[in-house]
Amino acid sequence: MRLLHSLIFISLTMQIAVGQTQYDLIEKAYKKKSIQMLSQFFDNWSIEISPNNSVIKNDTIKEVYNVFKEFYKPTQLSLLGGSEWGNSIYLRAKYFVVQSKLKKIYFADKVYFTDKELDSLSIVKIKEHYKNDSITQIKMIQLDNNGHLDSYLISAYGPTSKYYPEYNPLLKDSINEFYPQIDYFDKKAVYLTTEYQKLLEKFLGDSHSKLGSNGIMNPARSKGESKKRKTFIDNLITTFYGHWGGYWQLNTYPYINSITFDKEMKYAKVEFRMVYEGGEALLKKEGEKWIIINSHITWIE
Repeated sequence: MRLLHSLIFISLTMQIAVGQTQYDLIEKAYKKKSIQMLSQFFDNWSIEISPNNSVIKNDTIKEVYNVFKEFYKPTQLSLLGGSEWGNSIYLRAKYFVVQSKLKKIYFADKVYFTDKELDSLSIVKIKEHYKNDSITQIKMIQLDNNGHLDSYLISAYGPTSKYYPEYNPLLKDSINEFYPQIDYFDKKAVYLTTEYQKLLEKFLGDSHSKLGSNGIMNPARSKGESKKRKTFIDNLITTFYGHWGGYWQLNTYPYINSITFDKEMKYAKVEFRMVYEGGEALLKKEGEKWIIINSHITWIE
């Protein structure tokens, strides 16, 4: 027991030492305005936490990594539905700040539905819900969106709604140490662990203008010293201050919130965040490779 406690103490001491050394380095880089030292900070980070794809044995978790590899396209955001900040926001980045956890891995009987299935399943529930109101029925089920129901009706009454519990996904797994290999030869991955999130938040500070400042639609923004520090690290990465204020969004987007597989693991639905908005993507497995079928933005803050 004493040996175990000693090993834990040594491990924690080493982590603190590495964190402090890295913090000292990025502070020194900023004060000297040294991009070379900033590069050394990120290089140290990339070496400290390396991809762990090769050690994964679980077949389901392997497929999660494979889906991520195909879906994660920061330099091709137009394929995922685009970004309100433009589709080239990460082209100049030298490092991608990749999520280090994937907390929601679901399974459902079915995740892929044709347009015809979406319409028909939604219409069934609309008719049931408004069985005593034929006028509302007729108004709602008009196929006026390129020959299909409006997307909000499909969302409210279709197979992913509360009216079809048989299609509700079940949470099956999560990954707390998620370090996927990225599919870019000219970019390096650094994984945003809790420790590095805190380190960068400490470095950046939290001076900001409030949400709605100088215009009701303006998100909160960094200012003063925090803005200067953001500008400095954005020489090598791309960061955003949190929309509502009081936090940083440091990940290189898209950020995957969840992946839902069908029971045959032939299709996968990805729910993701893209800076201040988010969406859904559908992928299909063809042979050993996952292919994006469609992806679109569905919400915005």
